[in-house]
Amino acid sequence: MKKSAVSTTINKPFCKVCYDTGKSEEIYTSHYVRDEPGIFGTVVCPTLLNTECRYCRKKGHTISK
Repeated sequence: MKKSAVSTTINKPFCKVCYDTGKSEEIYTSHYVRDEPGIFGTVVCPTLLNTECRYCRKKGHTISK
């Protein structure tokens, strides 16, 4: 019977918005999109906070989100 190596994974933050816009790994792994999971978390992504919605012209979200 073989013993398998125990791997430990460290969860790094990951921001899909920054990743999709082509930001560097240093940036997209420095934060999450929201401060807590789910729709009730507050948006903390600087890229998204500076994005203007094309429908309502307010910053911090997109038409689909």
